[in-house]
Amino acid sequence: MTSATWIPLGAVADFPSEAPQRRDVGDHRLCVVRVGDDFHVLDDLCTHGRSFLSEGFLDVEEGVLECALHGGLFDFRDGRAVGTPACRDLAVHPTKIVEGVLHVGLDPV
Repeated sequence: MTSATWIPLGAVADFPSEAPQRRDVGDHRLCVVRVGDDFHVLDDLCTHGRSFLSEGFLDVEEGVLECALHGGLFDFRDGRAVGTPACRDLAVHPTKIVEGVLHVGLDPV
């Protein structure tokens, strides 16, 4: 079993709370969601259509990220597709903070 490679995404202060942010790691496009001191990193591409979730809408109370193109809903905490037309889950990536910098764990290619 291979372990994840930890990649810095930016200073914690660069991620406003409750505003999805796009980050690119090579060819991998990610969506970062910060809620208070909690960070969630998911694949950014909606599994239903060719739209990016970092450009969508966040509902913190419901715990969902809504795709701006067709309104598909994903639980940003675990990537589950929870509202049609989205029917496939998103990949969720582990995070850690080291000396004020958010890191994401990605599987080696």
